[in-house]
Amino acid sequence: MKLLEGEGRRKTVVCPLHAWTYDLNGRLIAAPRMETCAGFKRGDFNLIELRLECSDGFAFVCLDSEQQSLDDHLGDFAKTHRAWALADWATTRVRSFEVDCNWKLFLEIFNEYYHLPLVHPHSISGVYLEPDACDAAAGAYTTQFGETKGSGALLEENRGDALPPAPRLDGRNLRGTRYTWVYPNLTFAASFDALWAYQAYPVTAARTRVVQTIAFPMASTELPDFDARAQTYYRRIDLALEEDLPFLRGQQTGIASRFAKQGRFSALEPSVANFANWYAKVMA
Repeated sequence: MKLLEGEGRRKTVVCPLHAWTYDLNGRLIAAPRMETCAGFKRGDFNLIELRLECSDGFAFVCLDSEQQSLDDHLGDFAKTHRAWALADWATTRVRSFEVDCNWKLFLEIFNEYYHLPLVHPHSISGVYLEPDACDAAAGAYTTQFGETKGSGALLEENRGDALPPAPRLDGRNLRGTRYTWVYPNLTFAASFDALWAYQAYPVTAARTRVVQTIAFPMASTELPDFDARAQTYYRRIDLALEEDLPFLRGQQTGIASRFAKQGRFSALEPSVANFANWYAKVMA
């Protein structure tokens, strides 16, 4: 039985079918009417334990106990993002939704600059300057930094609402946004003042469940006017997403055509090409 869905806080996990109850460590602590079953021991029916490892404020669950450690999988990920001190950031909003496209398409459009002039001409296209080449990455991720006009997490008209930068950032990191794709299905943008992340989970080959997470430096969330100023960030992030969605549906229609064939990557899509190469290798 599915035990939980949605979001919230619980002190225990209760099965909605037969009321077996588990503590937050997964131990079965109550099983109604089972006391008459010969040889029944609650300890034999705890929830299945999975691997959980953390890196820079992100929690990763691994379903395969034989897989390499998270540090080995991510390589120098922590070093690349050290300046942001992401473990000291606070999540302020999480929401989930479904989109009518393949999961890879959703992640690809987030990680390339090529579509900005046509898809976001009046919103965020003018915020982004020509990006750097991708950084060398010794792990299962790709990352690219680009300077922006003000915060990459705000519309140009809202530059005056920018929150303070993360305390440890300096140099060029204060003038741009780093886009990172942790293979296979997590991507995020870390600007100097905000982070927005997406997880993409395939429902079918043509439909994807997406989880959006938005976070800010802890110090920013403690400002008295934070809630009001955060709304301008949510508005920009949601607007860009809404502008992407019809194009993602169009891409899905295109790749489903029997006449579809592969094209070429542009110089503004290096992260997408890096993922495609990694994906081809692991699926070979």
